[in-house]
Amino acid sequence: MLASLRNNDKYADLEIHCKGKIFKVHKAIVCGQVDFFAACESHTGVVELTEENPAIVGYFIDFLYTDKYEPNEELTTDKFANLGAEEAAILSQSGSKLGAQESAMDPSSSDLLVHSHVYVMADKYMVEPLKILAKKNFNNALSKLGEKDLHIFTSVLENVFEGSPESDRALKDPCVSFACTWYGSLRDRGEFRSFCETNGDVCLYIMDNLHDLVRRPTKVTAQQWKCWICGLILPLPFCARCHREL
Repeated sequence: MLASLRNNDKYADLEIHCKGKIFKVHKAIVCGQVDFFAACESHTGVVELTEENPAIVGYFIDFLYTDKYEPNEELTTDKFANLGAEEAAILSQSGSKLGAQESAMDPSSSDLLVHSHVYVMADKYMVEPLKILAKKNFNNALSKLGEKDLHIFTSVLENVFEGSPESDRALKDPCVSFACTWYGSLRDRGEFRSFCETNGDVCLYIMDNLHDLVRRPTKVTAQQWKCWICGLILPLPFCARCHREL
């Protein structure tokens, strides 16, 4: 029943404005779940979200009606124009800008950025059930991320660390674990190095976790070890490339 009202504004009695986009919604549905909306609508019947991205607001509202949200398969620069030039470029990139390997981006990699933004918005407006869902979706998408998708990771890392409170580690810990696992490839990426250079606290967090991983070498098979620094698979518990014992 509620889902059928999502795109039916016949009886809508509240407007949410976000950077030129107007969402017509129902007070009985959204105000009971979001205290901020309830407080704003009592004055003008309009809620102004000047700092949010319209696409993410759309997913946020989807959840209030349906208890779920589904990122679009085709992400365009227009739809994500307010995420910032760098993120919009990532989400709408083409093979002409990237190599063939990177242009074959798995949908889950672009979804990862969406989930991080949804989580941040859910936290900001204190919608705990949406935070839980966004975290689940984020971790699922992150688990599917591979080397061909690393170009999107720095934007995700930046959004997670800058958008959520310092004490909130729900998405930060998985991001740092991923950064440690793929550090051998990430360290050669200019955008990742620039981010670490300007965010010393995040860099230190990654290095601390990387140090812990170095102290716990992974045995791949009975005769092989994996170096967590460079990712090299070795026949002995010693990395000739990094010159250290595993």
